[in-house]
Amino acid sequence: MALTQEERDFLKSIYRELKDEPLQPGDPLYQPIYNAPGCEDPVDLLQKHIEWNDVESLQMFYGFRGAGKTTELFRFKELLEQQNFVVLYADALDYIAIHPKKST
Repeated sequence: MALTQEERDFLKSIYRELKDEPLQPGDPLYQPIYNAPGCEDPVDLLQKHIEWNDVESLQMFYGFRGAGKTTELFRFKELLEQQNFVVLYADALDYIAIHPKKST
C-alpha cells in the first residue's frame, strides 16, 4: 500500500531526527547479531585475513548507512589493541567532501 504524502513527510522527519552514532565496545545497546548460527562475524573475517596474509592488504568494509560498520570497526579496534596492536582511526568524512559544491 502506497504512503500518503502526509505519511511520507512524517517518516522523513523521523528519519532525519535519527542519530547515526556508532556504538562503542561494551555499550549495552550493542546486539551481537553475528553470534547466530550460520552467520560469519565480519570482525573475525577481517582479523583472520590480516593475520594470515604474508603481505600488506587493503580491506574494503562497506554497507548501508546505519548498518553498523563503524560499530564493528570499533569492536575490531578494541580487539587489536588488546593484542598490543597500534590502531589509528580516521573518519574519511573529515578529509574528503562527498557532496559536490554547488556553483552560484
